[in-house]
Amino acid sequence: MQIYGHSKQLKFLNHLLKNDVFHHAFLFVGPELIGKRLIAKSFGQALVLETELSKKYQKNVNAWRDILLIEPEKEIKKGAEITKDISIKQIRELKKQLTLTSDGDKRVVIIDNFHKSSISAQNSILKLLEEPHENTIIILIVSDTNKLLPTISSRVLRINFGLVSDEELLLIDNVNEEDVKIAMGRPELLKRFSKNTELSREYKQALEILKNFKKMSLSEKIDLADKLSKDFCLLNVTLILWSSIIRNIAINTKKYQLLSLSEKINDALYDVKFSNVNKRLRIENLLLHL
Repeated sequence: MQIYGHSKQLKFLNHLLKNDVFHHAFLFVGPELIGKRLIAKSFGQALVLETELSKKYQKNVNAWRDILLIEPEKEIKKGAEITKDISIKQIRELKKQLTLTSDGDKRVVIIDNFHKSSISAQNSILKLLEEPHENTIIILIVSDTNKLLPTISSRVLRINFGLVSDEELLLIDNVNEEDVKIAMGRPELLKRFSKNTELSREYKQALEILKNFKKMSLSEKIDLADKLSKDFCLLNVTLILWSSIIRNIAINTKKYQLLSLSEKINDALYDVKFSNVNKRLRIENLLLHL
C-alpha cells in the first residue's frame, strides 16, 4: 500500500526513528481519508522493527504481534451502517492486553478516529498518557480536535497532516482527473473511487446539489432534506463533500468566517451519525440555515 503526499511529516517521523528520539504519545491530526491511518500503521511497524518508515507499506506479521489497533465498532441500524463511539470497554480490554508480555522491545498502540471516543474512554486513555507503560508508544488519529479533552492534547506530540496535491493524487493507479478533482486532496477517498464507481457517482451528485443550492426555494430545500434523510449514503457523502469544499474556500480566500459554516455541517453530520436525533428534522434545520 502506497502513501501519497505528506513528505514533510514522513521526513520528521523518519528523523525521530533515525535518531532514536521517541515520545510516548503522538496525535495525528488532519482531514478524513488523507492517509493518516496508513502512515500510523507504517510508523508503528517501523518503531517495532527499528527500521525506516517507508512510503510503500507492507504489513509485517511479526511486527504486528506488538501493535494494537483500536477503532470505532460498527453496527447496522435501519439498514444503514452506523459507527459507534470507542467505548470504555474497548479501552479496558486494551489495558488488559498491555499488561501481557510483548514479543519485542517496543509496543505500539494505534487508536483510529479517537475523536469518536466516549468521555469515559478518553479519561481512561488520559491516565495511560499520564502514567505511560514502559516502551509503549501510543498514536491517536483524529480529524476533529474539538471533540478531545483539552488535557489529552497537552500530553502528546501533535503532527498535522493536510490535503494532498492533485499532482500527487494523479500518481495513484487507475484514477482519472475528474475523480481527482472530486476527491479534493484525499488519497484514500480516491482509492475508494477506483474500487467503487457508485461512490464516485454519489460524490458527483452531491457536488451537483451544492452547485444548485443557492437557487433552491424553501420548499425545494425541505424536499432535499427529506431525500437525504432517506438515503444515508448520499447524506454522508453530501455533507462531507460540502464541508470540505467550504473549508477549502475559506482557507484559499482567507475568508475564515466560512470555517464556522463548515463546522456547522460537520456538527450536523456527527448528530445524524452518532445520536438519536430525527435525521430529517436535523438536516432540514441545517439546510434552512446555510
